Amino acid sequence: MLKLSIVVTGAAGFIASYICRDLYEHGYEVLCIDNFSRARSYAVRMLKKYGLEVIKADIRDYERLKELFMKSRPMAVVHAAAYIDVGESLERPDVYAGNNIVSTATILRLLRDLNIKSIVFLSSAAVYGNPMYVPIDEDHPPNPLSPYGLYKLCEEGLIKLMCRVFGCSYIILRIFNAYGLGQSGEYAGVVSKFVKAFIENRPPIIYGDGMQTRDFIYVEDVSKIVILALEYALNKLDRAEGTILNVGTGKEIRILDIVKLLRDITKKDIVPMFTRPRSGDIKRSCADISRLRALLNYIPQTPFDVGLRKLYEVCSMESDAC
Repeated sequence: MLKLSIVVTGAAGFIASYICRDLYEHGYEVLCIDNFSRARSYAVRMLKKYGLEVIKADIRDYERLKELFMKSRPMAVVHAAAYIDVGESLERPDVYAGNNIVSTATILRLLRDLNIKSIVFLSSAAVYGNPMYVPIDEDHPPNPLSPYGLYKLCEEGLIKLMCRVFGCSYIILRIFNAYGLGQSGEYAGVVSKFVKAFIENRPPIIYGDGMQTRDFIYVEDVSKIVILALEYALNKLDRAEGTILNVGTGKEIRILDIVKLLRDITKKDIVPMFTRPRSGDIKRSCADISRLRALLNYIPQTPFDVGLRKLYEVCSMESDAC
């Protein structure tokens, strides 16, 4: 039986590496692409364990990608490659525009030129900005507070426009706060940073009072949702349809609660260090996942305390896991 070929961009990154692994386990042929500018060692190590090679290529390089795509003849693209740091995007908006927007435009050109009929795009809850109401549904007016969020919104617009013009099914996934093994390095999220601080017996840094909330979703749940979204889109190849889905749990977790849970897990009496709030920091964030549940018949399976415990236990043994 012929395996369907899927391209995953940003494959050596945090979320995309899980997507590559899970697609492979679901029987797909996976073309993993990354330029390795911000690769995660844990991600590369995990993919090697499954015999998956990450091809080094810059997805802004149309000719190089066309050569790779022509060989694999993909049915769809999961586009996960991006620079993701909100603060850095404020400092270097030109770099983020040149990387994120141009990359997406190049992928869309390839979809058109090679008649690839489906794309799943990993967007972000950053497009919403400071919410007018919580939980946030997909019809919430976008109001990004950073170039990162603004460019994600721009990329969404490009996808909707181009897919409408040349006939392509798409799903845009607005991911809230993903966490899990392999979210290491300078651009790791708050959960991984707090876990690492507890492992190193130092106080985690909280910006503001710690009462701000986030919707934390375990990375393996994110990957399952991506694959369900991809299979939904592949079933719509005869129609140029698209939709936007929130990817979260529908539950709010306070930043202070992460510290409390880690104190319970580790039995360490570590007190956080408070500092002034960051510019543009959102006070509350929580996804309405009604559309996700209705369309894909799925709700995230990993409770936050379970995911946090696993993260701490593995990171205690494997330094690049956190």
